Amino acid sequence: GAVGGLSEEPGRQACPGNVQENPASSCLEVSQCDPQLPSEHYWITSSNGTAVLVYCDMTRECSCSSASVGGWSRVAYLNMTDPTHQCPPAWREIAEPVRVCGRTN
Repeated sequence: GAVGGLSEEPGRQACPGNVQENPASSCLEVSQCDPQLPSEHYWITSSNGTAVLVYCDMTRECSCSSASVGGWSRVAYLNMTDPTHQCPPAWREIAEPVRVCGRTN
């Protein structure tokens, strides 16, 4: 079945990432195909060549790339409201104003 907000309605652009048989190379590729797609799971080709479902954020803005909106891949989810969750080793905890993980510079 279709994922990634793409229905199988006639005339709808068939972007990569919609079905496992046609994975995208990245969330950015999906976003560039159709900037109106919602943030949700899409099929992306992993480093070993298999298709995996990845959550793609299609709304986050960043001036750090030419693709200023959308196409971001979620690589981890930490519920930092849960005191048992810790930041990954290469990251540090920032407690104010809310508890989050951040990279050290």
